[in-house]
Amino acid sequence: MSELLRKAETSDIPEITKIWQSSFGDEKEYIDFFLQNRFMDIDTLVFEKEGKVVSQLFLISCRIKNISGYYLYAAATDSEYRGQGIMASLLGFAESYAKDNGADFIFLVPGNESLYRYYERFGYEKAFYKSIPACFNAFEKASYDKEKIVHILQNTDNIVSFDDKTLRYCIEEFDKYRGQIFTVCDTSVVMVSGDTAVTVPESDLSEREVGGMILKLTQSADSVNFDDIRVIFPKE
Repeated sequence: MSELLRKAETSDIPEITKIWQSSFGDEKEYIDFFLQNRFMDIDTLVFEKEGKVVSQLFLISCRIKNISGYYLYAAATDSEYRGQGIMASLLGFAESYAKDNGADFIFLVPGNESLYRYYERFGYEKAFYKSIPACFNAFEKASYDKEKIVHILQNTDNIVSFDDKTLRYCIEEFDKYRGQIFTVCDTSVVMVSGDTAVTVPESDLSEREVGGMILKLTQSADSVNFDDIRVIFPKE
Protein backbone atom coordinates (compact mmCIF):
# COMPACT_ATOMS: atom_id res chain seq x y z
CA MET A 1 0.00 0.00 0.00
CA SER A 2 1.52 3.32 -1.11
CA GLU A 3 1.63 6.06 1.56
CA LEU A 4 3.62 9.29 1.48
CA LEU A 5 4.07 12.30 3.77
CA ARG A 6 5.17 15.34 1.80
CA LYS A 7 4.81 19.04 1.05
CA ALA A 8 1.81 19.87 -1.08
CA GLU A 9 2.01 20.97 -4.70
CA THR A 10 -0.34 23.24 -6.62
CA SER A 11 -1.82 20.16 -8.33
CA ASP A 12 -3.11 19.08 -4.89
CA ILE A 13 -5.32 22.16 -4.47
CA PRO A 14 -8.57 20.53 -5.72
CA GLU A 15 -8.23 17.65 -3.21
CA ILE A 16 -7.18 20.05 -0.43
CA THR A 17 -10.23 22.21 -1.15
CA LYS A 18 -12.53 19.18 -1.02
CA ILE A 19 -11.13 18.00 2.34
CA TRP A 20 -11.33 21.51 3.81
CA GLN A 21 -14.91 22.08 2.70
CA SER A 22 -16.19 18.70 3.89
CA SER A 23 -14.37 18.99 7.23
CA PHE A 24 -15.13 22.59 8.19
CA GLY A 25 -18.14 23.52 6.07
CA ASP A 26 -16.65 26.77 4.81
CA GLU A 27 -17.85 28.29 1.55
CA LYS A 28 -15.66 27.53 -1.46
CA GLU A 29 -15.18 31.26 -2.03
CA TYR A 30 -13.54 31.60 1.39
CA ILE A 31 -11.31 28.54 0.86
CA ASP A 32 -10.29 29.79 -2.59
CA PHE A 33 -9.47 33.19 -1.11
CA PHE A 34 -7.07 31.58 1.37
CA LEU A 35 -5.44 29.23 -1.14
CA GLN A 36 -5.07 31.88 -3.84
CA ASN A 37 -3.46 34.34 -1.44
CA ARG A 38 -1.47 32.11 0.92
CA PHE A 39 -0.75 28.69 -0.62
CA MET A 40 2.59 29.72 -2.17
CA ASP A 41 3.75 31.60 0.95
CA ILE A 42 3.21 28.98 3.64
CA ASP A 43 4.07 25.32 4.17
CA THR A 44 1.26 22.92 3.36
CA LEU A 45 1.85 19.30 4.39
CA VAL A 46 -0.21 16.36 3.18
CA PHE A 47 -0.63 12.63 3.66
CA GLU A 48 -0.95 10.86 0.34
CA LYS A 49 -2.44 7.37 0.10
CA GLU A 50 -2.57 5.42 -3.16
CA GLY A 51 -1.85 8.61 -5.08
CA LYS A 52 -4.63 10.61 -3.36
CA VAL A 53 -4.28 13.38 -0.79
CA VAL A 54 -6.36 12.26 2.19
CA SER A 55 -5.13 14.55 4.99
CA GLN A 56 -3.65 18.04 5.23
CA LEU A 57 -2.47 20.85 7.47
CA PHE A 58 -0.95 24.29 7.00
CA LEU A 59 2.10 25.65 8.85
CA ILE A 60 2.29 29.45 9.01
CA SER A 61 5.55 30.90 10.33
CA CYS A 62 5.35 33.15 13.39
CA ARG A 63 7.37 34.41 16.35
CA ILE A 64 7.03 35.12 20.06
CA LYS A 65 9.61 37.82 20.69
CA ASN A 66 12.80 36.21 19.33
CA ILE A 67 11.52 32.62 19.34
CA SER A 68 10.46 31.26 15.95
CA GLY A 69 7.65 28.79 15.39
CA TYR A 70 4.63 27.79 13.32
CA TYR A 71 0.89 28.25 13.61
CA LEU A 72 -0.76 24.96 12.63
CA TYR A 73 -3.97 25.71 10.73
CA ALA A 74 -6.89 23.80 9.15
CA ALA A 75 -5.69 20.28 9.93
CA ALA A 76 -8.20 17.83 8.46
CA THR A 77 -8.58 14.31 7.11
CA ASP A 78 -10.96 13.02 4.46
CA SER A 79 -13.93 11.46 6.30
CA GLU A 80 -13.40 8.13 4.54
CA TYR A 81 -9.92 7.82 6.02
CA ARG A 82 -10.45 8.92 9.62
CA GLY A 83 -9.69 6.63 12.54
CA GLN A 84 -6.62 5.15 10.83
CA GLY A 85 -3.96 7.19 12.60
CA ILE A 86 -3.33 9.32 9.52
CA MET A 87 -3.53 12.66 11.31
CA ALA A 88 -1.22 11.35 14.03
CA SER A 89 1.35 10.56 11.34
CA LEU A 90 0.87 13.97 9.72
CA LEU A 91 1.30 15.77 13.05
CA GLY A 92 4.50 13.84 13.66
CA PHE A 93 5.72 14.82 10.21
CA ALA A 94 4.83 18.45 10.93
CA GLU A 95 6.85 18.37 14.15
CA SER A 96 9.91 16.96 12.35
CA TYR A 97 9.46 19.47 9.54
CA ALA A 98 9.26 22.36 12.01
CA LYS A 99 12.41 21.24 13.84
CA ASP A 100 14.30 20.81 10.56
CA ASN A 101 13.38 24.40 9.67
CA GLY A 102 14.64 25.82 12.96
CA ALA A 103 11.29 26.29 14.69
CA ASP A 104 11.11 26.15 18.48
CA PHE A 105 7.37 25.59 18.81
CA ILE A 106 4.09 24.81 17.06
CA PHE A 107 0.78 26.19 18.28
CA LEU A 108 -2.83 25.87 17.17
CA VAL A 109 -6.34 26.91 18.20
CA PRO A 110 -8.67 23.86 18.42
CA GLY A 111 -12.24 24.42 17.31
CA ASN A 112 -13.88 22.73 20.31
CA GLU A 113 -13.13 21.16 23.70
CA SER A 114 -12.88 17.62 22.36
CA LEU A 115 -10.11 18.72 20.01
CA TYR A 116 -8.19 20.16 22.95
CA ARG A 117 -8.14 16.65 24.40
CA TYR A 118 -7.20 15.18 21.03
CA TYR A 119 -4.15 17.39 20.59
CA GLU A 120 -3.07 16.87 24.19
CA ARG A 121 -2.41 13.26 23.19
CA PHE A 122 0.41 14.56 21.01
CA GLY A 123 2.00 16.73 23.67
CA TYR A 124 0.17 20.01 23.03
CA GLU A 125 -0.57 22.11 26.11
CA LYS A 126 -2.90 25.04 26.72
CA ALA A 127 -1.10 28.38 26.59
CA PHE A 128 -1.60 32.10 25.81
CA TYR A 129 -4.21 32.48 28.55
CA LYS A 130 -2.61 35.24 30.61
CA SER A 131 -4.58 38.49 30.67
CA ILE A 132 -2.56 41.52 29.55
CA PRO A 133 -3.77 45.04 30.46
CA ALA A 134 -4.56 47.32 27.52
CA CYS A 135 -4.80 51.11 27.31
CA PHE A 136 -8.13 52.63 26.31
CA ASN A 137 -8.50 56.40 26.67
CA ALA A 138 -12.27 56.83 26.63
CA PHE A 139 -13.52 56.41 23.05
CA GLU A 140 -10.81 58.40 21.33
CA LYS A 141 -8.16 57.72 18.72
CA ALA A 142 -9.85 54.95 16.77
CA SER A 143 -8.22 54.14 13.45
CA TYR A 144 -8.79 51.79 10.52
CA ASP A 145 -5.22 52.31 9.30
CA LYS A 146 -3.82 48.91 8.27
CA GLU A 147 -0.24 50.11 8.78
CA LYS A 148 -1.01 50.89 12.42
CA ILE A 149 -2.72 47.53 12.91
CA VAL A 150 0.28 45.67 11.50
CA HIS A 151 2.67 47.74 13.64
CA ILE A 152 0.76 47.03 16.85
CA LEU A 153 0.47 43.32 16.18
CA GLN A 154 4.18 43.07 15.45
CA ASN A 155 5.35 45.14 18.42
CA THR A 156 3.20 43.97 21.33
CA ASP A 157 4.99 41.84 23.90
CA ASN A 158 3.72 38.39 24.85
CA ILE A 159 1.61 37.75 21.76
CA VAL A 160 2.35 35.67 18.70
CA SER A 161 3.61 37.84 15.85
CA PHE A 162 3.39 37.08 12.12
CA ASP A 163 5.21 38.60 9.16
CA ASP A 164 3.85 41.57 7.21
CA LYS A 165 2.34 39.52 4.41
CA THR A 166 0.49 37.19 6.79
CA LEU A 167 -0.88 40.06 8.86
CA ARG A 168 -2.03 41.98 5.81
CA TYR A 169 -3.80 38.87 4.54
CA CYS A 170 -5.45 38.39 7.95
CA ILE A 171 -6.70 41.97 8.00
CA GLU A 172 -8.12 41.68 4.49
CA GLU A 173 -9.68 38.28 5.25
CA PHE A 174 -11.27 39.57 8.47
CA ASP A 175 -12.68 42.66 6.75
CA LYS A 176 -14.01 40.61 3.84
CA TYR A 177 -15.56 37.66 5.70
CA ARG A 178 -15.82 38.30 9.45
CA GLY A 179 -16.38 41.85 10.65
CA GLN A 180 -14.43 44.99 11.49
CA ILE A 181 -10.90 45.54 12.72
CA PHE A 182 -9.44 48.78 14.04
CA THR A 183 -6.99 50.25 16.54
CA VAL A 184 -7.59 52.15 19.76
CA CYS A 185 -5.09 54.65 21.20
CA ASP A 186 -2.46 53.29 18.81
CA THR A 187 -1.81 50.54 21.38
CA SER A 188 -4.52 47.91 20.90
CA VAL A 189 -6.32 46.15 18.06
CA VAL A 190 -10.05 45.45 18.31
CA MET A 191 -11.73 42.81 16.15
CA VAL A 192 -15.53 42.84 16.08
CA SER A 193 -17.50 39.99 14.54
CA GLY A 194 -21.25 39.73 15.11
CA ASP A 195 -21.78 40.17 18.84
CA THR A 196 -18.24 39.16 19.81
CA ALA A 197 -15.25 41.46 20.25
CA VAL A 198 -11.64 40.52 20.88
CA THR A 199 -8.92 42.97 21.87
CA VAL A 200 -5.19 42.48 21.42
CA PRO A 201 -3.62 42.84 23.93
CA GLU A 202 -6.51 41.53 26.01
CA SER A 203 -8.33 44.23 27.94
CA ASP A 204 -8.65 44.35 31.72
CA LEU A 205 -11.80 46.44 31.37
CA SER A 206 -15.27 45.06 31.99
CA GLU A 207 -17.48 43.67 29.22
CA ARG A 208 -19.75 46.71 29.51
CA GLU A 209 -16.84 49.17 29.23
CA VAL A 210 -15.38 47.46 26.18
CA GLY A 211 -18.85 46.95 24.73
CA GLY A 212 -19.56 50.66 25.05
CA MET A 213 -16.27 51.48 23.36
CA ILE A 214 -17.06 49.17 20.47
CA LEU A 215 -20.54 50.58 20.01
CA LYS A 216 -19.11 54.08 19.91
CA LEU A 217 -16.37 53.21 17.44
CA THR A 218 -18.56 51.21 15.09
CA GLN A 219 -21.34 53.82 15.28
CA SER A 220 -23.89 51.09 15.87
CA ALA A 221 -25.30 52.23 19.22
CA ASP A 222 -28.79 52.57 17.75
CA SER A 223 -28.92 48.96 16.57
CA VAL A 224 -26.93 47.00 19.16
CA ASN A 225 -27.76 46.70 22.84
CA PHE A 226 -25.00 46.76 25.45
CA ASP A 227 -26.21 43.39 26.72
CA ASP A 228 -25.63 41.85 23.27
CA ILE A 229 -21.88 42.46 23.46
CA ARG A 230 -19.73 39.54 24.55
CA VAL A 231 -16.04 40.24 25.00
CA ILE A 232 -13.68 37.27 25.09
CA PHE A 233 -11.22 37.46 27.97
CA PRO A 234 -8.50 34.80 28.35
CA LYS A 235 -8.48 32.40 31.25
CA GLU A 236 -5.94 33.11 33.97
